[in-house]
Amino acid sequence: LVNRMGRGEQEKAKARLSYFDGAYFARRIKCPTRVSVAFLDRDCPPATVYAAYNNLAAEDVRISHMIGFPHGIRADVLRQLEKWRKDLR
Repeated sequence: LVNRMGRGEQEKAKARLSYFDGAYFARRIKCPTRVSVAFLDRDCPPATVYAAYNNLAAEDVRISHMIGFPHGIRADVLRQLEKWRKDLR
């Protein structure tokens, strides 16, 4: 998205991006966590998802791999997440 902005706006956006580091904030997450990664995702590239996932402080963490899928979530993965969430109760 930043690449679509005008040059002046790009610089402002890039300066702000350093405040939003999922890998940094993941260290604070200690609750059971599920993550999904879409291998064709341009909004959340897989490397950034794995960086955050690898920094999770929770003991119960799992990741779903969606090979050949763009930004979003497959229906089967969504069903798994919903079942997991219900089972937590």
